[in-house]
Amino acid sequence: MRMKFDWAHLPPRCPLILLLSLSLSFGWDVRGEGNALTNPGFEEPAVSSGQVGFISGWSGSHLSTALASDFGIIASEGNQIARNDSPIGNNTVLFQDTVTIEANTIYNFQVDLQPLIDDPAHNSAGVELAPNPSYTGFLATAYYQSNNFSPGPFPTADDFTLTPGEWTRVLIGFDSRDYPEYVGETIRVIIRGHKLAVDNARLTTGRQDYFISSSIGNDSLSGETPETAWRTFSNLDGRVLSPGDQVLLKRGDAWPNSHLHLRGKGTAEEPILLSAYGEGPNPVITATNLTDAACITLENPSNFLVECMDCRDGKIGLYLRYTDGLPDGNGPGFNNRNVRVRGCTFKNFDEVWSDENGDIELAPPYELSWGAAIWIGGSIPNGEPEGTGSDVATVVEDVTVEQCAFLECTTGFGNGWYFPRRYKSRIRNLVLRDCFATGCENGGFALFYVDGGYIRNFHTLVGGTGFYSTGTTSGFVEGCQNLLIENCEFAFNRRNQTAADGVGFDFEGGCRNIVFQKNVLHDNDGAGLLVLRALDDPNLNLTIEGNVFYNNARNPRPTGDHDNNEIVYFDNPDSSGVFRNNGIYRGEDVGFGSVGLYHNGTDFISDFGGPSVLSTNRTGTNYSTVKNRPRSWFFETEGDLEGWHDFNQWDTPAVTNGSLRGTSTGIDPYASTAPCWIPAQQFETVRVRFGIS
Repeated sequence: MRMKFDWAHLPPRCPLILLLSLSLSFGWDVRGEGNALTNPGFEEPAVSSGQVGFISGWSGSHLSTALASDFGIIASEGNQIARNDSPIGNNTVLFQDTVTIEANTIYNFQVDLQPLIDDPAHNSAGVELAPNPSYTGFLATAYYQSNNFSPGPFPTADDFTLTPGEWTRVLIGFDSRDYPEYVGETIRVIIRGHKLAVDNARLTTGRQDYFISSSIGNDSLSGETPETAWRTFSNLDGRVLSPGDQVLLKRGDAWPNSHLHLRGKGTAEEPILLSAYGEGPNPVITATNLTDAACITLENPSNFLVECMDCRDGKIGLYLRYTDGLPDGNGPGFNNRNVRVRGCTFKNFDEVWSDENGDIELAPPYELSWGAAIWIGGSIPNGEPEGTGSDVATVVEDVTVEQCAFLECTTGFGNGWYFPRRYKSRIRNLVLRDCFATGCENGGFALFYVDGGYIRNFHTLVGGTGFYSTGTTSGFVEGCQNLLIENCEFAFNRRNQTAADGVGFDFEGGCRNIVFQKNVLHDNDGAGLLVLRALDDPNLNLTIEGNVFYNNARNPRPTGDHDNNEIVYFDNPDSSGVFRNNGIYRGEDVGFGSVGLYHNGTDFISDFGGPSVLSTNRTGTNYSTVKNRPRSWFFETEGDLEGWHDFNQWDTPAVTNGSLRGTSTGIDPYASTAPCWIPAQQFETVRVRFGIS
């Protein structure tokens, strides 16, 4: 038994939401539209002075309606308050039965509380939502010094604090999708405490817009328009967003040392939106620390769109946190869908978390490992019995990240859980497109147990400087299946100190039916491509074709010779696939010895196509032969054709006035260049080295 009221018994149930509070001054401008409560401002009965021993529309015990000014308080809304000033041992129990709980609906409750005296030994407060008439559990709760409740104290951690002379707004809420057994019952709103003033209660559903501006906002306003914007994120801490809700941050504003924490699920028809408003650069959020803090956390998001954010300096930029899944495969942490991130920038999520030896030690709460711009994680319970329920449950389906920049991030986009049983469909249908990343040790993307989707036009350039003995990579997949990776670039990855790998791309093991095509892998310290067999799970049916590998193995490990190759293979004999129509242009000017083509070449050729590996891949030309070939022509010198030749139906070709000119003599005039070198899928970059004189 968690607690006892004098009117009902409410057995325990874990609350849905972590509840926080906001310290207020006064004069909160709250619109009453949609409020499901009767007499929410405690203005009835009207009081001319003193207090009246009841409150219209509310039930309970030790209640009074009071004119706030008579007791030295400025009401947070209207002129009157609910008040408990009874002797010690007589708590207020204030409740109201409200609306019927409907399916697929989010409910939010807020109330302003103020202690009448500074008496830590006796002050207390509680806010609860309970189903009526069953009373078999709580829908949401928040408490302050519940061990002081009388009668029936019970110890629990404080969800908020109260300060004498200040109003504190307490926010709680729940999603009826998580409580289907209570659909059809009513919501009982309960407020209790000792030596307590209460005002401005509000129970709402439906779509809301929340505007936030660090430059012109005020947390004492409603947040419902640009003119009444909030200043900080505190008012959202305990709120559950409803389908169609929008959280809008003002462009040009910045929130240093902050954390935006959002809860709620949208629908396919009405997704929740986190975006920007106004003119200027995207809003900037800087995290509270580099070691375990996120700029933005979304709790169990589904049908959720994030756009136009600029996140900086933390462990994670955007944390898609999925928890509260049940062993049977149900609960809010499973079966989510349609999460989209677009047009965002993430910078400096690269705190090194290895020790001086480059080793990694996981520590509780076993949710976050590599720093990342975007991370999908949380916790997944094991199914009982093994192989059922949560063991074969998808966390989220249809995730899209597009047009994002990941600057100096250990990982661009990544996911992981510690340590559920392996299931290759934890994420279904992932799309990453039109993004670029720098500073990665763990990859522009690092994917575990993703089933379906594609990665396209993703460029990972210039690896990070962190030392990880287990190795570094520009791209990584493990335990994934049914993916297409194409038109991407994996370049300039670093192998720092005595670390392993430094590769362009890593098939770590356990992958099935993946097509890796039309990518370019170049200038990496280690091999262009690494194929491993992690956790004794081979890679099956990999198609690796139409890619360009050049100038890799720039700084391979000097121990052994396997890193000094364009392709490194450690997965024989069970892996399978094809390797065809690729171009491999080995570098010669850096590293040690001669760069090889295939490590474990006999096994690799046998497993990936047999003799066709030798006949269908271009390996006879080294990078030194092609690197100085022309890529552009400016025709700045009169008479210099710059290597153009084989003029067909083209009379008197000449270079004049900065152009190649001539007169056509037929219907098919053309000319040819000298041999070129243009890997089509890579970004053009300029590398600059600075010195001090």
